[in-house]
Amino acid sequence: MRQAYQRILVNRGIDLFNERNLQGAAVCFDSAVAVNATPAITTDALYLAAETQYRLANYGRSQKLLDRFFTASSRKESVYYTQALYTGGYVYMRRKRYGDAEEQFSEFLKSESGKPESDRKQILDAYNRMGDCLYVRKNFDDAIGYYNRVINANGQDADYATYQKALCYGAQGKNIEKLNSLNYIFEKFNNSPLSPKAMFEIANTYLICDNNEMAQLYYTNFIKKYSQSSFVPQALLNLGLIYYNTEQNDKALETFDRLMTQYPGTDEARDALMAIKNIYVEQDRVEEYFNYVSRTTKHTVSAVEQDSTLYLAAENRYFAGNYDNAIAGLGNYIEKFPNGLFILKAHYYLADALTRTGHRDKALVHYQWVAERGNNPYTETCLVEASSTLFAQKSYRKALDYYVPLVMVASSDAVRLSARMGIVRCWYALKDTAFVSASVHELLNEPKATTEQKDEASVMLARSYYYAGEQDKAFDSYNALMNSANGDYMGEAAYRRAYIKFNQNDIDASEQIIEAVVANPGSDYWLAKSFILWAQIFHRRGNDLQAQQTLQSIVDNYETANEADEEVVMEAQQQLDALKAPKQEETPESTEGPVIQLEAED
Repeated sequence: MRQAYQRILVNRGIDLFNERNLQGAAVCFDSAVAVNATPAITTDALYLAAETQYRLANYGRSQKLLDRFFTASSRKESVYYTQALYTGGYVYMRRKRYGDAEEQFSEFLKSESGKPESDRKQILDAYNRMGDCLYVRKNFDDAIGYYNRVINANGQDADYATYQKALCYGAQGKNIEKLNSLNYIFEKFNNSPLSPKAMFEIANTYLICDNNEMAQLYYTNFIKKYSQSSFVPQALLNLGLIYYNTEQNDKALETFDRLMTQYPGTDEARDALMAIKNIYVEQDRVEEYFNYVSRTTKHTVSAVEQDSTLYLAAENRYFAGNYDNAIAGLGNYIEKFPNGLFILKAHYYLADALTRTGHRDKALVHYQWVAERGNNPYTETCLVEASSTLFAQKSYRKALDYYVPLVMVASSDAVRLSARMGIVRCWYALKDTAFVSASVHELLNEPKATTEQKDEASVMLARSYYYAGEQDKAFDSYNALMNSANGDYMGEAAYRRAYIKFNQNDIDASEQIIEAVVANPGSDYWLAKSFILWAQIFHRRGNDLQAQQTLQSIVDNYETANEADEEVVMEAQQQLDALKAPKQEETPESTEGPVIQLEAED
């Protein structure tokens, strides 16, 4: 019994894991480890528990579980042994133990050698991670070797490998090779999300090489082409410094003024102000400098000094982790200097401090303030925080105002896909079928969208069509989920398709779908719903005895764990009572039998 119970715990944990209920899965896997009835299953449970804790960002806990897995005598017989090495590498990287991470990924690659290479994605990812570990440890030649493996295989993240290879060459002082690698990104990878970084790095490299002409050209092109990039302020600063160092002071002032005007409150703006001061002083135009400071920053020079002192005191509290005092100090700074030199940082740090102290709703207004100030180093983070907070508050239309620009400025595939998923969820919550359809198709066209994201988007599209009465479109959309790894989605898709066919009087097709569900059930809830529909089919065919037996089996055997389960049993009981009710005495005007009321869909 303990062995069976342990297997049940593992299988239930896997179901919850696939449904992305990671907290529930963790409980099941930890319980399976504690039961420890069958050594092989305990070993598997240790890995599954470690993987779940990694997904929950509990890296220390995940590491301890993996350590136990790798000391188990049956570890190499486990089907999860190779995957455990892979996950272990990521855990070590998260904990900044790059030497150990390198060893884990190396063992993973050895375990994969000689096996059929039907799916190279994980192997190529391991090559990239090996390169990353070696890069951090300054073993640049070996890092380049691993990045080259991904590039030569034309892997999905070959653009990332190329960019990292360029950084390795830069760290070695091989600037020609670095430039060749960076330019290769534009030649080989169209629309790579790393293109802005690559062009910015090319400009930086020419600047390091004292090739001001080429650096100026690339900074100018970068600012024009990637105006939404968070690197634009730094590009403007560097461009202005090139003009300043080559005695083109008018162009330098024009560039610095643009930086001061478009990106006030940034570190780059403060550095630009220092350069502006030097130019005015060198030209003996001190009074013009004072007027410029007053006009641009809306403060006198003496006020600037007060601005800096007040801000830095609050910033020190923030970085010391004294968030309550930092909140008071930053709030005071914002009140006294609403256009201060540090105003951007003040709003961002205040938002972060409020979030860290559990005042997420209060932080929202500051995240919004920063997000609406154009591109800056905090734009992406603030868009993420503002959109997720508004979504949690069910302010779906306002959340869209931040999810949409987040798609444009996201610096990684993960953030961009998360934003697209947020857009889908908002339109679904707003019950706008047309926009749900458009946003779902945009997400499905993303080459790096995960299976879970595609499934969730597809089920929302199918539901939108279903509740809007567009049954044929709903039927086709649900069809895409029939083989989903998510049992609830698969079960819902099968039930809805059967229900649509039932309403269209295609009883045979409806029954065929139900029979397929019974043969391969994905969810207890939707299986029970399908049996209730099957009883409807039996009744319509005049087989009331079979209908009663089907409904009785649900009433007697279906276990209720929540309100939805109780409603299923109640629905089955109501239909069963209707079938068992004494028939009214037949008259020439009425010869109908008992009528079962069809369920009212949510």
